[in-house]
Amino acid sequence: MFAFVLLRLPLPLSCIFMLCIDVGTDILPAISLAYEEAELDLMTRKPRMRKDHLVTASLMIHAYGLNSWI
Repeated sequence: MFAFVLLRLPLPLSCIFMLCIDVGTDILPAISLAYEEAELDLMTRKPRMRKDHLVTASLMIHAYGLNSWI
């Protein structure tokens, strides 16, 4: 965008086309979050301990195992 304004170079993609790509790639994750079950006890749970990691080995195995079957 800066090169378009300062150096008068043509844009490789128009702004509308870039917006279509952004919206198109965000639609599937948004739909999956919309259909996810609500967690009613989320605010009553205790915070995680500092030593507990967000990404664990079992999560990685599950995520990559699930992706390899699809």
